Order: sequence, then C-alpha cells, then structure tokens
Amino acid sequence: TADINASATANWTGGFPTIGAGYPFFTGQYDGDNHVIDSITVASNQYEGGLFGRVRKSTLTIPDVGIKNLGVSNGTISNSSTLVGGIAAYLVNGATIENCWFTAAKKMARARRK
Repeated sequence: TADINASATANWTGGFPTIGAGYPFFTGQYDGDNHVIDSITVASNQYEGGLFGRVRKSTLTIPDVGIKNLGVSNGTISNSSTLVGGIAAYLVNGATIENCWFTAAKKMARARRK
C-alpha cells in the first residue's frame, strides 16, 4: 500500500463516489496503514457524503467495523443533501474511526426554499 494522489478525481463527474452512500452501507474494515489520500474531490448528492458514507456495524457479520490509520489531505468533500463528513458521514451501531485525520475542505450546501 502507498499514499494516493487523487487529484484526477477533480475532473470526474461528481468526483470520487462516496463508499457506502445509501444502501448497501459500508460494513467492513478499512485499514489505511498510515497512508494518505491527497487532493481527493467528492461531490455527493446522496444522503451521506464523505470518503465513506454510512459505516454500519452488524453483530451478525464482522465484529470490528470501521476505518483506521488513514489521512486525507487537501481536496474537497461536499454534499448537497443531509450529512457530510471528512472520513465518514455517519457511523451506526458502534462502527468506529480510529487514528485518522482530515485536513481537506468540507462543505455542505442545501437548496434554499422559496
């Protein structure tokens, strides 16, 4: 595993797709091995926006669900819907984020009602 330069995602329609936005949720383990994702663009219009959307622990599957040992630098994470997070937008049923950091821009924009 190595650091990732994700600057090309700025040119993708919608940027990098959020992992686990809506159903099916992310229900696994991600260990970044202390590496960095640099210059990523995520522009979600799902309910959850972030590198990961909804991270859900289920007692019937993997016991330690979550994200660990990961850095996200530069770039932009944005969502036009309800939830936005840097590493993950929403943790459910005891899912965890450990030893992670985030220094990119995080934006949430909602349409105004008239």
